[in-house]
Amino acid sequence: MTRPEKRPVETVKKGALWALFLIMGLAFRPNPALAHKVVVFGWVENDRVHVEAGFGSKRPAKHAEILAYDSNHTLVHQGRTDDQGRHVFDIPTGFSSDMILEVNAGTGHKGRWTIFAKEFTTNPSVTASAGEKPASPMQEEISLLRIIAGITIIFSLAFLIRRITSKRKAQHD
Repeated sequence: MTRPEKRPVETVKKGALWALFLIMGLAFRPNPALAHKVVVFGWVENDRVHVEAGFGSKRPAKHAEILAYDSNHTLVHQGRTDDQGRHVFDIPTGFSSDMILEVNAGTGHKGRWTIFAKEFTTNPSVTASAGEKPASPMQEEISLLRIIAGITIIFSLAFLIRRITSKRKAQHD
């Protein structure tokens, strides 16, 4: 018994399905380099340095070591994050260079953030009057990832539904 030849439309659909799975696999593959990355965000507000550290997905870097250096790599502050991955400290007296914040959350989990010198010389009353904390890059990253994942899921479900209905329609004909 000979096998019926595949129609070109079925071949294209099968190729499109494989291409979709390949794209999804490449887009959402685990990245080992990011597995140890700590996302760090620092800003100046009311003559204090505020630091947030986490692993993304709303997972704070609890009790992580924070080291603050000036542009000559001289240690100017040392501390630890709290249970929410935050740490606040006073700006060192007379500080006027860039500040490099290094966060070490243990066993290769490290991150770095630079606060530029101009942020230490801005008018503190302007910062205080704004009354808002700057948007954290951790939150922006999470939002974008969720949006992309949501769109991918919607298109995948639509493709799956269309495929199932077309198979049922072909069986009834």
